[in-house]
Amino acid sequence: MEKVVSSELWKTVLCKNVIRIDFQGGNKYCRNNNCQCDELDIPFENLFEFYAHIFSIFDRMNTEYLASYLIDNFDQFNIHFDSVNKTIERYEDAFYFLEADELSMSKDLFKDIKMILQDSTTTQLLLVKLFSLLIAIDRLFGKLIQERPVEELYTLFPHVTSSGILVHKIPSSVQENFHDIENELTTESLNDPNESIVYQHIRNVTSISIELSYDSRFVKLQEKYNQPLSEKRLEEISIGFIPIELEFKNYQFDRDNKTENLESFNVKHFKSSHYSESLINKFVTLLKSNSDFIISSELNTELKVQNRLKDELKKENYMTSLIFPGTFHVRGNEVDLESLFNNSYINYSQTLTCKGETLGNVIKTNPYKEIFNGVEKVENISPGREIIFYDTHLGRIAVLICADLLNDNLIYTITRCGTNIVFVMAMHSNPSGGQFEDYIHKLGNVSKSIVIICNYPLPKDNSQSNVVTKYVYLPSKGIKPWKSCSHEIEVKKMGDILKKHCKN
Repeated sequence: MEKVVSSELWKTVLCKNVIRIDFQGGNKYCRNNNCQCDELDIPFENLFEFYAHIFSIFDRMNTEYLASYLIDNFDQFNIHFDSVNKTIERYEDAFYFLEADELSMSKDLFKDIKMILQDSTTTQLLLVKLFSLLIAIDRLFGKLIQERPVEELYTLFPHVTSSGILVHKIPSSVQENFHDIENELTTESLNDPNESIVYQHIRNVTSISIELSYDSRFVKLQEKYNQPLSEKRLEEISIGFIPIELEFKNYQFDRDNKTENLESFNVKHFKSSHYSESLINKFVTLLKSNSDFIISSELNTELKVQNRLKDELKKENYMTSLIFPGTFHVRGNEVDLESLFNNSYINYSQTLTCKGETLGNVIKTNPYKEIFNGVEKVENISPGREIIFYDTHLGRIAVLICADLLNDNLIYTITRCGTNIVFVMAMHSNPSGGQFEDYIHKLGNVSKSIVIICNYPLPKDNSQSNVVTKYVYLPSKGIKPWKSCSHEIEVKKMGDILKKHCKN
């Protein structure tokens, strides 16, 4: 870190070589040693580069510093934001209908940005103006998107910059409805009264810059699957849960003949028609109930059954938007993923539409360290490296498998990508306590995500076989999760779950 004279800090902010700035301490860290931060002749090629650069400045430390200042000086933000926003609005017409690579940083725009920042008399005031720029440019991006067909959002974002990948959040009826529902069902607000308005602004910014440890893909749900969701409020959405079809005694383990290491495990009676018939019938029952989403647990649905379900879906006109049929171990070459996984196993599920189309693959990112109760680790399970986000009228949806909820990098990706609902197919003794609960709360606090889990609790004996537990976590603090445990299929409306939450 290198000390910066406060009067020169505005130049540091506009230096593309800066990696990190500590506003309170007056320190900077640049990519190049002895960087003078004086090469200010339009250092940013386009508006995306500049936006991602200033977004990265608002790390936790600088955001806390800004928040502490604005507690007693919030009028400063209102004054400067109005001025900054008017400056940025002057360039709206010039940017309309341009392609992403044409949103260049003009000399006039960069001159105006310099004028905004350089007359800051204090570091706090500089940070306020920078924060105002962040929100004003984010609003400009939002207006540019509104002028285009929805499909063109995916030509602008995600956008790769030198400071990270810019991702744009999508409108979410989940978030729009949730606050109103809380107020209807409770006599007092469930929001943290001490939450700073600065953090609300940061969370509500729709364009976000992220460094991704996982490949991320954004899929726009086709309108024929999306339309049923557009006509419903959050409390009207229904979720169908599929119970486990297997018993603990049905699982068997495969060993490598040479090394004696466990490679994977499968089910003894896959050749039995009862397993597949019973499971398919449960899916069909839920499909006929017009559940909006259907989910099963981890290690419940063998690949042949997933594929048979696809065939079944093509026979009728069902209304379900997305189906997460449950996972099982498959070899990479069985699902046309041999280029990524060769001949090793993956813990795998498809994401299906009600027409039997595969929208994406769900692959567990965390290989097992231990199987069930004390069984040694499996050697030949490969972790996934991609997460797919499904953009719907409800909001952005992600799908995980069990212990992926404990993956810091994956949770970071989910929270930063503006995820509104997270579905989890799990197989765990208690996904409602310990680390699981900590990470779920982290999701709720940071991204305001609703987390929906369909879980097969690992049985210590056969007494728990065929039981599935369901959990729904809401993002509000201090509310216990909705939980249900049964052997049967179950359809729950979010409105009933919300009422149960608020009673707790």
